[in-house]
Amino acid sequence: MTDDGRRTAPGVDDRADDPADCALLIFSCDKYRDLWAPCLALHRRYWPDCPYPTFLVSETVPVEDPRVDSIVVGAGLTWSEMAQRAVQSLSHRDVLFMVEDFFLTRSVSSAAIEARRRTLHALGGVYLRLVPAPRPNRRVAGHPEIGEHERGSPFRASLQAAFWDRRTFVDLLRPEESIWDFEHKASVRSAAITAPFYATWQNTLRYVNAVEQGRWTPPGRQACRRAGLRVDRVRPDVALYWWLRMPFRHARLAARGPVVRHVRKALGLLPDPG
Repeated sequence: MTDDGRRTAPGVDDRADDPADCALLIFSCDKYRDLWAPCLALHRRYWPDCPYPTFLVSETVPVEDPRVDSIVVGAGLTWSEMAQRAVQSLSHRDVLFMVEDFFLTRSVSSAAIEARRRTLHALGGVYLRLVPAPRPNRRVAGHPEIGEHERGSPFRASLQAAFWDRRTFVDLLRPEESIWDFEHKASVRSAAITAPFYATWQNTLRYVNAVEQGRWTPPGRQACRRAGLRVDRVRPDVALYWWLRMPFRHARLAARGPVVRHVRKALGLLPDPG
């Protein structure tokens, strides 16, 4: 391990097998607090034996759930400033990052999730996303369940559900950036990090984005109905035409990734793998 705590080689940390050294960090804000109850109810329903201590990030309003610790970071901050304060307040080696509108829809295997985290440690990686959004672009010998996001890959630092090396996450943050800025710009910055970034080829966690543009999505409402949860009717539904075009947008992003990477490589914009 380097002085800044990043993993650089497999088998270097004797804490790798301790789930208590990983925090489940659910990122939110005060104006989305109506989502906390259904989000946490679905976590309890589908992942009752989650082995990781759980934290919820907000600005000024703490979560009222005895099984979840609040991280209240203060008002008037950018998304990245909030993230920096929240992640730096933790002492855990790893962070499993999620957002309050990631509503679980299937039972979660703690053994499978923890196996992925241990694989990340064994391979000396600093990031392992638990959903293929986007898919990785290189196979990993001996580990058919995961692939590597090569340096220069778009959305290499995607903020879908993923294990992060905590210090790497902090290093990639810039105080002025929004959550959308981070996904694009931190993915570019991550090319300077030699430790690998990984993602699974299949969904290890199954969840839906319950809210888009501040409005309920059809899968979000459906996830609540299936679980018998009542939700706040004040939040409106997303426009149907906008929701129907989402699969096409995701398909374009998936197709664009390899093309962008090859262009950047041809232009000499990718770092020397050294």
